[in-house]
Amino acid sequence: MDIRVALATEHSRRNAERVAAFAGSDPAHFRVLMACVLENAPIIAQRASYSMRIAVETDPSLITPYLKELVTVLDRPSHEAVKRTTLRILQYCELPVSLQGKILTAMFDRIPDPR
Repeated sequence: MDIRVALATEHSRRNAERVAAFAGSDPAHFRVLMACVLENAPIIAQRASYSMRIAVETDPSLITPYLKELVTVLDRPSHEAVKRTTLRILQYCELPVSLQGKILTAMFDRIPDPR
C-alpha cells in the first residue's frame, strides 16, 4: 500500500483503520505514516494523524521513537486536528522527563484557546 496515496484518496474511518493496520504491521510502514503526520500538507497530515492515533491505541510502543519529533507539532503551525491527536495519543505513552516540560507548556498554552 502507498500510504500517502491512500490518505489523499479518501477521508473515512474505514480508510483510516486500513492505513493504521498497514502502518502498524511494520516499523518501516509506520515511519512513512509519521512522515505524513509531520509534513506541511495539512490535509495529508490531518488524515495521517487519524490513522496514527488508531495504530498507537493498538500498539503504544510504535510512537516511542517519534515522541520528540511529534511534540514539535505542538509548537508550530499545523492543522488543529494534528495537534489534538498528538495530545490525545500522549495518554498512551511513557513520557520522557526531557519532554514533560514542553508538553506541559503546550497544554497550558491551549487553555485560553481550546480549539
